This record gives sequence, C-alpha cells and structure tokens, in this order.
Amino acid sequence: MENFSESGWILLTVEQIAEIYGLDPFQITTWIEQGSLKAQLDSAGRRGVAVADLKSFLKANGILTVADSVPKFKIMVVDDDQEIRQSMMRQLIRAWPQSRVDEASTGAQGVRKILQTVPDVVILDVVLPIFDAFNVLTLLRGEPKMAKTRVVAITGFDTPGQREKVLAAGAHAYLAKPFDPLELISIIGNLLAERREE
Repeated sequence: MENFSESGWILLTVEQIAEIYGLDPFQITTWIEQGSLKAQLDSAGRRGVAVADLKSFLKANGILTVADSVPKFKIMVVDDDQEIRQSMMRQLIRAWPQSRVDEASTGAQGVRKILQTVPDVVILDVVLPIFDAFNVLTLLRGEPKMAKTRVVAITGFDTPGQREKVLAAGAHAYLAKPFDPLELISIIGNLLAERREE
C-alpha cells in the first residue's frame, strides 16, 4: 500500500529511502531527528519523507546517491490497461524526474517503440492482446542492441509456474498485480545499478 501525504505526494519510509537511494538508514534517521530532513505523517500516523523534500535536501547538502550516479535513463511501460499504465508512469516520473518515460498499449507497438528508443528498463505486462510478453521477449532477445535493457514483467494473472516461464523467456524481474509501486521503483533502481556495473 502507498503512503501519501495530505498533498498527495508519496511518502517514503527510512527503509525505502535506504533501499532506493543507497543511503545509510541510521544517517537518514539522524537527519530526520535533527530536523534537517523534513518528515511528515501519513493518514495512518506513519512517518515518511516526500520524494520532493528528499531530493531538495540531498541537492542542498551535496549528497550523492545511487540514483544520482545513474545518468538520465529511459523507461518504457507496456500495458493495455490505460489506468494502470498511466499510474505507473506517474510514479516513475515522481521517483526519477530526470528520466524519460514512454508508453505503449500493445505488444506490437511496444516492440516498435522499444527498438526505436532502446530504453534502459521495460515494464512489460505479460498478458497482452495478440502479441503477448513472450512474443515481445523473444524478439527483444534477438536484438544485440537490447542486450543491456532490463525487463520487469508484471501480470494480473499470476498462475503457478508463470514467474519461472517469464524469467526463463528473458525477463529480469516479475511482479504480480496489484503490487506496491515502491516495490516496482526499488526493483528498477536495483536493475539500473546492476546494468551500470556491466
């Protein structure tokens, strides 16, 4: 479940900040307790930090994070459900304002756009009409220029053995819907860090 502030921005917990940005949890807690890093409570009374406040704090203090060491990157969201697709895009842009986030509503359109833009990460719905994720992955894996592109497969039809099949087909991560957007952001952050080390 997402944690929201009264203004509607996502609030990240200390643990989520540490995982996504590669910072020390103790140091984050210290900044909050000293009042250096602004924290607020969500509707359930849990303490969190808005992404915008976190980024302002890090920039003002010249603190580099894992996210800062990643150059501007491209993400492609391929999902036939417009509401889900646009929700993911909003979350990604909030997490990484410097990124370029594109979309496709079909597998065929996704392949065309992916081959044109060569994104760093593709979020790919498994069940797509006519041209599904398995078709998309087969085509992408045959393209040398796609070797470093990471694919996160998502599905609302999480059947036994599905995860193994999708990963075997070439996806790098798998998430069953509904999922916590912060989990998706964390996975993408890890995949980008892994890609950077190659």
